[in-house]
Amino acid sequence: MIETFINIGRWVRDQFQWVAKVASYAWFLRKDRDWDYGHLLSFMRFKLIRMEKCIRENKIVEANMRISKQIRYACFLIEELEKGPSGQLTELNDNFRKKWGDPEIDFEPTEDEQFTQIKVNYPNVRSAKDRADCDEEQRELRLEQHRQYEDRKHRLFRHLDRYLTRWWD
Repeated sequence: MIETFINIGRWVRDQFQWVAKVASYAWFLRKDRDWDYGHLLSFMRFKLIRMEKCIRENKIVEANMRISKQIRYACFLIEELEKGPSGQLTELNDNFRKKWGDPEIDFEPTEDEQFTQIKVNYPNVRSAKDRADCDEEQRELRLEQHRQYEDRKHRLFRHLDRYLTRWWD
């Protein structure tokens, strides 16, 4: 009889934990977009955070603190990727804005009015030479941002390839 009550108690606990997990996922998924690469990264980070907490708190593997550190590093890389390429090199971005000023963006309809032309002007661009210098600096900045973004992406997937199957199995 007592064993029946214990089993019922475990079943109720398991059901409560399942409902809490479903609620946690549902809260995260409310912003889901099936076409969004960024959301895939966010979901991966969401799941890794849950795994790290489970492994660290329940001490279910011998090397739980080492594994926790590895998972947190993967989450850090994902957070960096979630910022996008423009989130890289913020110091260089700041220097660019100090030199050329904050961009002034104008949206102008095209002649056929089906599309909008976007014009970006910087207040400190005063001549054709300034415009050419500004454009070149911006191009170099964007290329470096993209290079660093790709480097972080490769680092994340190399890290996952190296450690992912060791985090539980």
